[in-house]
Amino acid sequence: MRDPVCGMTVGEGALTVADHPEFGFCSEHCRRTFLVSPGQFLESAETASAEHAGACCGGCGPMEGSHHGAEHRA
Repeated sequence: MRDPVCGMTVGEGALTVADHPEFGFCSEHCRRTFLVSPGQFLESAETASAEHAGACCGGCGPMEGSHHGAEHRA
């Protein structure tokens, strides 16, 4: 399962939204981002994932230590 906002692969215990159980979210930040404008991510979830990979949680590269730098790390 992939987070439609950042493209990160998430497991079964990921955050979800009731209307779209096919998506999982790596953090509350990504879940809220999706809820603000779900249509943006529903229209092209694969494209959105590719565009956001690395910009948010996809490896936590450029945004290290920002909105959830340690939130989803073990």
